[in-house]
Amino acid sequence: MSHLKISDYLFQRLAQLGIKTVFGVPGDYELALLDLIGDAGVKFSGSANELIASNAADGYSRINGAGAFVTTFGPGELSGYCGHAGAYAEFVPVVHVVGYPGVEAMREGRLMHHSLGDGRFGVYHEMAIILADGNIVRNHLTAEADKLAELTRWPYFTTCMGKGGVNEELPNYAGVYAGGGSIPEIRKAIEDDSDLVLWLGSYRTDFNTGEMTDFVDGKKIVDLQRFFTKIAGENFKVGMHSVLPALIAQVKQDSSVVKKESVKVSWDPYPAPAGQPDSSAALTQDYLWATLPHLFQPGDLIIGETGTSAFGLAASRYPAGCKGYNQTVWGSIGYAGPSAVGSFLAAHEAGTLNRGILVTGEGSLQLTPMAFAEFLMLGLKPIVFVLKNGGYTVERLIHGKDAFYNAVPKWDYKQLSTVFGVGMESKYYGPIGTCGDFEALVRSKDFRDGNCFQLVELILGEMDAPASVGLSAAAIEAFNQKHAPKEAGANLGG
Repeated sequence: MSHLKISDYLFQRLAQLGIKTVFGVPGDYELALLDLIGDAGVKFSGSANELIASNAADGYSRINGAGAFVTTFGPGELSGYCGHAGAYAEFVPVVHVVGYPGVEAMREGRLMHHSLGDGRFGVYHEMAIILADGNIVRNHLTAEADKLAELTRWPYFTTCMGKGGVNEELPNYAGVYAGGGSIPEIRKAIEDDSDLVLWLGSYRTDFNTGEMTDFVDGKKIVDLQRFFTKIAGENFKVGMHSVLPALIAQVKQDSSVVKKESVKVSWDPYPAPAGQPDSSAALTQDYLWATLPHLFQPGDLIIGETGTSAFGLAASRYPAGCKGYNQTVWGSIGYAGPSAVGSFLAAHEAGTLNRGILVTGEGSLQLTPMAFAEFLMLGLKPIVFVLKNGGYTVERLIHGKDAFYNAVPKWDYKQLSTVFGVGMESKYYGPIGTCGDFEALVRSKDFRDGNCFQLVELILGEMDAPASVGLSAAAIEAFNQKHAPKEAGANLGG
């Protein structure tokens, strides 16, 4: 009988899961393991550090369905756990392969390097609406969600975590629901006017609900999850993979649940800022997010960093066929860059990537700038927007407007592509600080069709933030005033 080594079996199984590239950092305990990776038809992409590797595997998985990264044990595995914990929190399938000392060393309790030195290793109604959330994206059922919305013609909303997963060009698409961070019309439609909320894969975390300011009556919620369905608070042991196709089939057979005409959404899901600024006016967050969608095209993959980038993209209109995500739950700053490496690579391997677009703040970028080296080394050609506002704007709005700890060092961003990709083609645009210059850039054919790494530096005010941040803050303040001193106050997070 032939024998198969565990390492060979491992990489063969990863390949069977559709994983073509494994990320990681070489270390002495897993070098022999890496020698075998090519035998299974899997490629290895070396990362600058384990945090970048884990976040790249996360991004790869979000597009491919599964991802993996390899580290050595001890310092290597611990360095990767922040990214891996984020994948766990957001139901993103990621395999972490760790190279350990040999069995004999562990049995004998040897004091090995990288160890701790202790020898231990060891229902239908007239006002029904559909709300697509993060778990419908994680379970790859967004096409079915779109189909149900198309068939029923019910008002179709998404959350921040579901943003970038649904077709926003459906006539009944109604916008992004984020509790108190929503525009008033959306909040009223869901919380007050609806009688049935078909919540597809709810994930009611603080950032996803405007800091727990979503007040939807549980009696009118039908919540589809992976392994169960909850109706008015009662659990039934049948999940979304069974229920959603059955709903679609039923709607096709029974037209009584279908509205005769598609719902006319009476509000603009993405209202334009009041007034048209002069072209020489300073660039603002509101103008940025209203103008940036002119750049987007079908097939684009858009990644937003935690902070004003994620809030702003949630308020930006996406064309059909345009996908995107952010790390709504875990909220680890510095995540977006390395995650974009993985997701852009996965989409490129699958032949589905038109352009990769990354939007990040400079505070987050300074944690993981080495991801730029991987963009260039792997031949990925993203458009990267860096929001330069001198530090952590969301934190400044919460506390410490002028505090030194909310500032970040000043970097020369135009040099980054040269530093991380010597001799590789790249373009730099900036610093851009006016509305006119920004709009001219996003409408420029040379920029839109640029076939290389492109970095754009945008100058924004230190206290300027998307409108949704202000709405969330106001909702939190109202909640705190109503419940103080009985309940602890919420906040926008770090």
